Amino acid sequence: DEDLRADRQPEFTQADIEMSFCHENDVIDMVERVMIHTMQALEKDVELFRGKHIPKIKTPFPRLSWKDAMRQYGSDKPDTRFGLELQELTELVKDVEFKVFKDTAKQGGIIKAINIKGGATFSRADMDKLEDQAKKLGAKGLAWIAITESGLKSPIVKFFKPEQVNAIVDQLKGEKGDTLIFVADKPKVVNQVLGQLRLELGEKLGLIDKNRFDFVWVTDFPLLEYSDADKRWFSHHHPFTAPHGDWADFEERFLREPDKIKAQAYDFVLNGT
Repeated sequence: DEDLRADRQPEFTQADIEMSFCHENDVIDMVERVMIHTMQALEKDVELFRGKHIPKIKTPFPRLSWKDAMRQYGSDKPDTRFGLELQELTELVKDVEFKVFKDTAKQGGIIKAINIKGGATFSRADMDKLEDQAKKLGAKGLAWIAITESGLKSPIVKFFKPEQVNAIVDQLKGEKGDTLIFVADKPKVVNQVLGQLRLELGEKLGLIDKNRFDFVWVTDFPLLEYSDADKRWFSHHHPFTAPHGDWADFEERFLREPDKIKAQAYDFVLNGT
């Protein structure tokens, strides 16, 4: 059983698997087989699942690299039960006249967006609340474009040429009735803000199937992460992960491009946890 630390709960049981002379795929295969057995056993627990049938879970479970998880979901523990995926537009909007986008791209930041299907029905008050939430999460603001029957509604569309707006709408697969939301900032901020807004919108719009179990592996985490506050590199995952690649040239790689070194680290995610 878990001990009583601040981030633990006594009703949880932790199973440790000890293996020797194994590789990443051996561990992943073992965990998948254990989870299949566990889910089959849990299906019999009427109190937990209220008699609902658990859909047959197929292996192997999908795998996402850490880079792709952050790119698509803004999170290293993505909830893959619904869409609303993030899309990067930095290259597309770096030369527009909208100062926020232009300056962010020039300073090495990124611009990402989410297409909220059916979001054009949101009122201005709804959009203001969404922007307030984005600011609480760390954004400087939230830009948006609503695609209505009468055309585009947005406080920023006046800064774009028609062909630029069309390119944005096309890339985001925007249709009448949709609202596109944008955040521009450092990559960490953009992913954090849009990743959390995505989850909140998924709940608000009823897009999350509560009876679904989506397992996914997140692999290839960065070995190191730079702290602007401490001005040094830290272990991204934890200090006990080995780097991918040959140890023989590790020192050279660390000195040359520490941010490019990937770890032999992988997380098992279920429905965003």
